[in-house]
Amino acid sequence: MFMDDIKNDYFYPMGGTSVVLEVQKNWSSYGKEGTAVVAPSMARFIDALRVKRPTWRFKSTERVYDNEGQELRNFDVYDGNEELGRVWVERHYRTGETRYYLNNHRVEAGRQRGSGSFSTKVGVATKKVLDSFGVKSLDELAVDAAKKISATLSTTYNNASHTYHRAKSKATESLAAYIEANWETLKTYTTGCDHIDLRELREHREATDKAYRALTSDGSATLFMRGDQMVISQHDKPSRVVTFDDLTEKQRATLGMLKLMEDKAFVAGVGMRVDRETFFLLD
Repeated sequence: MFMDDIKNDYFYPMGGTSVVLEVQKNWSSYGKEGTAVVAPSMARFIDALRVKRPTWRFKSTERVYDNEGQELRNFDVYDGNEELGRVWVERHYRTGETRYYLNNHRVEAGRQRGSGSFSTKVGVATKKVLDSFGVKSLDELAVDAAKKISATLSTTYNNASHTYHRAKSKATESLAAYIEANWETLKTYTTGCDHIDLRELREHREATDKAYRALTSDGSATLFMRGDQMVISQHDKPSRVVTFDDLTEKQRATLGMLKLMEDKAFVAGVGMRVDRETFFLLD
C-alpha cells in the first residue's frame, strides 16, 4: 500500500553508507534539489537493525539540510505494510554527540513501548528497537479494529446527518414558499389559522431584521431621555446631550409617534419604544 507513495518517499536499500538517493523535483528543501545522502550514523543504525530483522523496511519522508548538504536522518520502520514506529538520529547541540532515537507508534503495546527513548550507542539503541518494535498481536489488532469501526461509524453518521438536514432545510424552504404563495387557499384546510396572514408576518419579520441591522449603521439612533434632557447616540459617533429642540425634524416626529406607543412596540420604518425613557429611531 505504501508503495503508491514511493515517488515522494525514500526507501533505504541494502548497500551501506555510500548509498545516494535522488531527490524528487517536487520534494525540495529550502529550494534545493539534487541528491540527499543517508546520514552515516543513520545508515549504521539501519544496517544493525537489518541484520536482526531482514524483512523490515525503512522509509524516509524528511530531509535535513545544512551547510554540509542534504541528509536523510529520519526513517519510518515497516514490517510488510504495518508501520512499527520511527527511528532517527540527532547531534546534541552542546556535546556534538550522536543520539539514536526511537518512537514506537503502537497505541496498545504488548511489549515495552520505548516511545521517545534514545541512546548514544548504536548497539543499545538497536536493542531498544528490537525490544519495543514488532508486529501487533491479535488482541492489539482487535483494539485497533474497534477504534477504526468507531471512527468510521462516527464519520458515516455525521455525513448522513449533514445530508439529511441539508435536504430537509431545502425542502422546508421550498414548502414554506409554496405555503405562503397559496396561503389563502391552504389556510381553509388548517385548524385555527383563519386569522393568520403569513405575508404580513413575513413583512414584519423583514422590517425588524432591517431595523436590527440599522443598529450597527448610520441609519439609526438610540435615545435616552429623562425630563427635558436627552442623550442621543449613533453608530461610530460620540454620544451627545441634547434637548428636544436639538433633534432633527424627522427625529422629533418619530419620537412623538413612539411616545404614544406601548413599551416594546415596534413600528416598521419608524423605530421602537423600549420603555418610557428609551427609544430607537430609524432615519
